[in-house]
Amino acid sequence: MADKEEKMRENKILMYLMMIVFVLVFANEIDCDFYWCDGEQCDQFGCRCLHDGCYWSNYSSITDYDVNPDILSPSGILVDTSGFEVDLEELDKQIADLETCLRIPVRRNCLTVKIADDWYQSVCSGQQLFPCNIDSQICYDKDVEPTAECPCACRSMVQNENTIITTPNLYLFRAELARMITGENNIWVIPEITKCMNY
Repeated sequence: MADKEEKMRENKILMYLMMIVFVLVFANEIDCDFYWCDGEQCDQFGCRCLHDGCYWSNYSSITDYDVNPDILSPSGILVDTSGFEVDLEELDKQIADLETCLRIPVRRNCLTVKIADDWYQSVCSGQQLFPCNIDSQICYDKDVEPTAECPCACRSMVQNENTIITTPNLYLFRAELARMITGENNIWVIPEITKCMNY
């Protein structure tokens, strides 16, 4: 009888352990913040998860560039120029201006900037763009109809949480930096952020 009760208790403990493991795994699949958060940054836009002390927003990456920084900006930003001329002082100025406007410090050790090595000047808009796997509906929503000559493309984009892919003129770099540091995906509907864009 004692053996049977002992076995039932062991089975009950094992069942509880399996339930705990299941809950942890399930929570990780549904809400990665539960697993990856090891700190948080709080400000007027709320609290956001940090992973290894850096930004973690879980935005989908629609680019897949190799990033190999070859220069450091005066304020300490790693930059992969891809061999193009980049105004590092302008880069630092945009970062400092955004910090001042939003009153949120940029974690410079967490930020890398990559100039897209395949950027081009659009014959349709005149903008510097680079290919990305963006949903064409986003272009239609902006009243821009993608064509074979002028496909839907990007001007600046967060890749893998802490890298911003952009073009040499840094157009919309500040917008992607705002997305990164505030955790707000659609910054254009938040007046406190859009006032800081200066475009």
